[in-house]
Amino acid sequence: MAGLALLALFAAGTVSYAQAQTVSVYAQGMPRHWQDEFGSTLLDAMSYWEKTIPGLKFELASRMEASDFVVEWASQNEKAKLGYYSTSDLNSYGKPVMAVTLGFFDGGKLQMLSPESALEVTKHELGHAIGMQHSANPDDVMYHTVDDFESLYSVVQVLDGPKNPHAASTKYQELAGSLVVPLEGKITAAKASLGVFSYGNNASDQILEDSWLAYWWAVKYLDYAEKAQMSGGASALQSDYEKSYAEFKAAYEYANLVEQKLALVDENIAKMNALK
Repeated sequence: MAGLALLALFAAGTVSYAQAQTVSVYAQGMPRHWQDEFGSTLLDAMSYWEKTIPGLKFELASRMEASDFVVEWASQNEKAKLGYYSTSDLNSYGKPVMAVTLGFFDGGKLQMLSPESALEVTKHELGHAIGMQHSANPDDVMYHTVDDFESLYSVVQVLDGPKNPHAASTKYQELAGSLVVPLEGKITAAKASLGVFSYGNNASDQILEDSWLAYWWAVKYLDYAEKAQMSGGASALQSDYEKSYAEFKAAYEYANLVEQKLALVDENIAKMNALK
C-alpha cells in the first residue's frame, strides 16, 4: 500500500505535507437506481480531500489488484453502521475495505440516506482510509458523530454516559491534566533528538521519515488534547458535567495518543542509532 504510506504532517495550527502521493481506489459498482442520487458521492469526497491536502491525488483503479483499498456501497438492516474503514485484508477482496451504507430496511421498507448525509459519511470514512483520526472539533468532517441508522433517525439520542457525570468529569480532568502538562516538554525533546539525524542513509531514511510523521501526529494530538481540555473546563464552569466529562475524556485519550507517537519516535531513534 505504497500510496497510503505517507500522508499529512501537522504543525501546530497549520497543515503541511511530506510529499505528493496518489491513492488508488477500486469502487464496487453502485446499483443503477441509486446512481442519480449517489453516483457522484465518491468523486465529490475525493475532491474534498484533494482540496484539503495539497499534493494528495486519488485515482479510480480499473483493477482491484492495483488498488490500495476497495469501496463498497450497501443497504443492510436497521443495525447497520453508516460506514467504516477496515485495514484488514482478511476478506474476499484481499484488500482493506471502506464501506458506506446508503440505506437500511425498517419494517420491510428501504430507508435511504439523503445525498448530503451520504457525502458526509463518505468523506469521513475516506479520511480514515488515508490515515486521518477522529477530531474533537464538532465542525471537522472527522468529528465522531452518530455511526448507525438508529441514531441518525432518532429524534432523541440516548447517550451511554456515566452514572455520576460530575464525579466522572472530575476524574478525567485530573487524569488529562496529569498527562497533558508534561507533553510539551517531551515533544520539544523529541524534536531535538530527531534533529541530529539527516537524510542520505538508505538504510535509515524511511525510519527517519516515519519518525517525523509520528512526531507531527504527536504535535497535532497535543493540540487536540489542549483544546478538549479547555472546552472541558468551560463546560464544567457552566455545570454541564456530561459535556465536560466527554471533553476531559477526549483530552485524556488524545494525550495517550501523543505518548504512543512519542514512544514510536524513541523506538525509531534507537533503530537509527543501531544503523550508524
